[in-house]
Amino acid sequence: MRRTAWILLIITLVGLASWHLQRHSDPSPAPPASEAANLDKPAPVNAANAVDKADVTSPVVTNGTKDLIRFETRLLPDGPIGAATDSVRLGLAYVSPDEARTWQAWKEGGSVGAGPASYAELATVERWLDLPAERLPDGSVRVGPITLPPADRFELQARSASPLHFYLATFTADAYPVDVHPTVAAGLRIVHQPAPDADVRVLLRRTRDIDAGAPWQSLLAREAPQLLGAYDDAAVAVVPNAVLAPLPPGPLEVILEIDGIEAERLPVDLRAGAITDLQFDPVKQQVAQAVSVQLQLDFVIEGTRRPIPDIKVTWYGGKSDQCRNTDARGGVRFQGVDRQKPQRFNLEMPTGEEALPNWPAQRAIEFTPDTDAEPVSEQDTRQLRKTIELRPLQWLMVRTGNLAIPETPVRNNPYPIFVLQRDQSGSWADVAADHFIRIDDGIAASLQDAGRHRLVALQAPWALLYSTPSQTRSASGRYPVSLIPDPGRPVAITVRSQGIPLAHAPVTLRGPVHSLPASAIDTDSQGQIRLNGVTETRLELEVPGYEVMDVDLRSTSVVVELTPGDDPH
Repeated sequence: MRRTAWILLIITLVGLASWHLQRHSDPSPAPPASEAANLDKPAPVNAANAVDKADVTSPVVTNGTKDLIRFETRLLPDGPIGAATDSVRLGLAYVSPDEARTWQAWKEGGSVGAGPASYAELATVERWLDLPAERLPDGSVRVGPITLPPADRFELQARSASPLHFYLATFTADAYPVDVHPTVAAGLRIVHQPAPDADVRVLLRRTRDIDAGAPWQSLLAREAPQLLGAYDDAAVAVVPNAVLAPLPPGPLEVILEIDGIEAERLPVDLRAGAITDLQFDPVKQQVAQAVSVQLQLDFVIEGTRRPIPDIKVTWYGGKSDQCRNTDARGGVRFQGVDRQKPQRFNLEMPTGEEALPNWPAQRAIEFTPDTDAEPVSEQDTRQLRKTIELRPLQWLMVRTGNLAIPETPVRNNPYPIFVLQRDQSGSWADVAADHFIRIDDGIAASLQDAGRHRLVALQAPWALLYSTPSQTRSASGRYPVSLIPDPGRPVAITVRSQGIPLAHAPVTLRGPVHSLPASAIDTDSQGQIRLNGVTETRLELEVPGYEVMDVDLRSTSVVVELTPGDDPH
């Protein structure tokens, strides 16, 4: 008897030890499939439904402990179309430590400002699991049962035999859907009859916002990223009778391009679960192909045949800007150019180590290929070529004499300011210069065009110095000139209102070049302003609350009687 008791005691201890080890090795042991839906109390919530079944709801299984979960769900069919059993997978998503800290700080700060709808929304899928699945007699597919490891979020995905039916569900360990309805997309068949060698592409444009809660963005990114790009400016190539799917149901505008030229755009209303045919006009396709050309641009130095390599050429005529660099022969090509429309290009010129650059930083050109370019050959009129001569920068080399030019700009004092002028039919007009560069004995100003030029140096709005005019030709491209010295004269301006000098009044003075900064000066205790080195005969004077006055500076002493301005009220 005692021996039998000992044997029973040993058996009992071994059983307890085995139970203890099993309990700690699997905190959520897998129950039979029939019990999987009874782990906790289910609660009804909206499930992942088809677009045309948004009112259908599905229960969920809750898991308050958020530990390992015993997962089982059904993928419901859409009529005869059901999920493919070998396509079911589950993504395990986790929140990174940085995102977790940001979330915690946002919550502790009272959740002020924009933030995620939930902590799980911050999670990123790091691992995918293929899930066991079997088809049931009713056409649905049972997934699991399977024990899932912990994760901040789960993503369930599956395909079907149809290109329009997909299964998508996102959930957390708190609760998972018991049933998942299919997301039903739409398809579009492109019917066209272009020439055999044509490059045929389509762009897609939404004419109505899609449901923000629908998973179309992620679905397209996974199943058809080229279609997602077609909603922007990345046209997708199509062959006759090609089917584009999956697409969100609803209204859409489809743009057909032939060799880079828009041939036609048509509206279409896509229906969930159906492939819609869209017929394009063959005549319009032929017209688009006829006006599309390949354009060859050859850049050479003006007056020579020397090519200019490494120019960055940006064409603004396509759906989006296209950039090419000229090759060693100075050439660059663009496809799909409309020969009948003006085409704009921007040139970013190459730079070197020269003290004075050979080229402006940028230059813009525009022309119409049909009238300004020539066919490469008589046999091929769809390839056009244009040679563009570019003039290197010329330089006005100005000796500035005693004019002080600071090495770096002085705060609150923009002077001296330099303005380039060009002789236009006997009068001097301001023209643009790409560069003003300090040189040993003065400053160099770049010239974009031929002709006579001079430099204006503004020491103040009332003190301007002019250079001697340049010659019209120079073999070296350098035109030496000198500033003409002018010491100017002192002028005292007394500012009055109703005969009384305005002491310590803020005054703004503007010279003859209105596009340049004005000078702000306060009158002294006698209401006077003393200017030195005055070279101009007139300037504008303005005091707040009074009209702008035109002041004659030909005398050394000037009295300005202010006129009250209109009351703004």
